[in-house]
Amino acid sequence: ANIGHCASAPESAVHELTSRDIVLPRGRAGYRLKFSHSFATEAGYDGGTLMIRVNAGRWQRIAFEDFLFNPYNAILRSQARNNNGPMRGVAGWTSTAGGWGTSIVSLDRLAGPGDEIRLRFLFGKDGCNGGQGWYVDDVEVYACADCNDDGLPDDLNVEFTHISPALRRVGFGAPAS
Repeated sequence: ANIGHCASAPESAVHELTSRDIVLPRGRAGYRLKFSHSFATEAGYDGGTLMIRVNAGRWQRIAFEDFLFNPYNAILRSQARNNNGPMRGVAGWTSTAGGWGTSIVSLDRLAGPGDEIRLRFLFGKDGCNGGQGWYVDDVEVYACADCNDDGLPDDLNVEFTHISPALRRVGFGAPAS
């Protein structure tokens, strides 16, 4: 929400949404993570990032190069640029206008058949101003070329609905197969 006062009553925080354990079945390869999300935040100051934990190991941020489609669209502003939020300087998604888009992550470098993963969506906000927040929906982990039997590789079933003029497109580039 658009609350808090940056100097006298800051509302800085990190909110998280953590999945249950997800076991990647053996006998398959090429696991993907696909999810829909929407942002309406104070662009550049508030934003979200994605983390993964494999086999109860340490949490690690999903790297830009692991995205097949719609990677992080910005580095959140630093403290030197007046961001007092706990995620300042972190790569993430941020935007003012809202709208829904899809992101796809290749898990090939991170986890494989038989591994147990957990996902964590982290949303950081600075001390004042704001918007509606970050909405995440339709989270899927899959390892089939055409899970929905529509005749197209699932990596190509991407919906894109949002442009952030203050930064750059959310959902840029072509899906990779």
